[in-house]
Amino acid sequence: MTAEFFCLCCDALFGPDWSAGQVSTAFDVHIRTIRRWIAGTAPIPETIWDEIRSALVDKSAFVSQIMAGLDAARGE
Repeated sequence: MTAEFFCLCCDALFGPDWSAGQVSTAFDVHIRTIRRWIAGTAPIPETIWDEIRSALVDKSAFVSQIMAGLDAARGE
């Protein structure tokens, strides 16, 4: 995976104003390593891609619950 795709995943997880510090905390990885991934100067391990995928699945489920709540609140 590319640094660009990594950043796109971070946008989806943390919003467009995410920081390397947020990602570092979320995935328990040193901030310098995160910055290297963002710059594309270090490979992103498969284990991190697995964690990102899991976090995106969780976020998707959360958003689905919110959407269902909105629909219920509107009487749909």
